[in-house]
Amino acid sequence: MYGVIHKIIKDDALAEDALQECFIKIWRYSKKYDSSKAKLFTWLYRIARNTAIDKLRSNSKKFDTEIQINNSNDYYFNVRYIKKINKLGVARFNLNF
Repeated sequence: MYGVIHKIIKDDALAEDALQECFIKIWRYSKKYDSSKAKLFTWLYRIARNTAIDKLRSNSKKFDTEIQINNSNDYYFNVRYIKKINKLGVARFNLNF
């Protein structure tokens, strides 16, 4: 299963996280497996593949932006702007003073 995930996710650490999530999904949904619909290998393969794709998509949406504030007069405007962006869930900002 790691091989299936690693073909989609090239980053080793991210692939290992996806594999762990995959095992959790298999454990949770094991009662839903129906041998008349698919072979066990196919069912496991689809869970691994879909988990890898989900992990890759969720990881690509995360990003950090850093803002340097040199002038204290700019602080008020930037904090309001950052709060507005954070409400939208667009980015996480680090303020360095």
